[in-house]
Amino acid sequence: MIIKTLLPIFLCLVFIGIAYTNFTDASKNSPMNEKQIVVQQSEEPVKVVLSEEDKKLIEEYNRIFDYLINGSEEEYHKKLKAFLPKVQSIKNNKERNNAFMNIYMQLGMYKEAYELNDKILKDSFSIERLILQCDLVYISKRSKAEYEQCYARLAIEFRKELKGMRRSDPEYAYSEWGYLLFMYKSGHAEYQDKLKKMLDSAKDEQMKLTFENLYVLAIEQVESYKKLSHD
Repeated sequence: MIIKTLLPIFLCLVFIGIAYTNFTDASKNSPMNEKQIVVQQSEEPVKVVLSEEDKKLIEEYNRIFDYLINGSEEEYHKKLKAFLPKVQSIKNNKERNNAFMNIYMQLGMYKEAYELNDKILKDSFSIERLILQCDLVYISKRSKAEYEQCYARLAIEFRKELKGMRRSDPEYAYSEWGYLLFMYKSGHAEYQDKLKKMLDSAKDEQMKLTFENLYVLAIEQVESYKKLSHD
């Protein structure tokens, strides 16, 4: 497995952490092409031909976002809830899962989002899915043990990436940061100092801002589990 572009993954991670009730993927929420949709993955895009029935349902789903664009959040959530039972009728697995996941996240149905993502992850592993799953573990208030186990698994995946990369690779710093971050989240408190050192030494402004946001979110999450254990 090769992670080709880490920055968007980390930016998504920041976005979920800061405002997970507004979790959206613009590429998924934009209107679909009438004949096909390009499903974005970590490798080459895959063209999926949709049935007429699927296209009608997806077009109906896309129209719901007009309510959000026009500023009617209450009506937007109402329409999402009403559309939810129809999602099961979408025959294309990827589009059905995308619709379910987006609606679950928008409506704050994190338990359902966790269960769906867990199933998808078991069927088809990807680093993006695993990152989302670890965030869902925290968001859906699952146990500290599960939180740390999930991030330990992520740390292993990022460690594999580091071994196959050169330090001159533009993505190396993001992989190294990911490894340190996930080691810290998996219960290794000593990695906080390593994260702070890497954050302070970052020269690129975008990289520094991304690292800083992730660093703050990580500390908040770890500290919240500490508080729970003392209650």
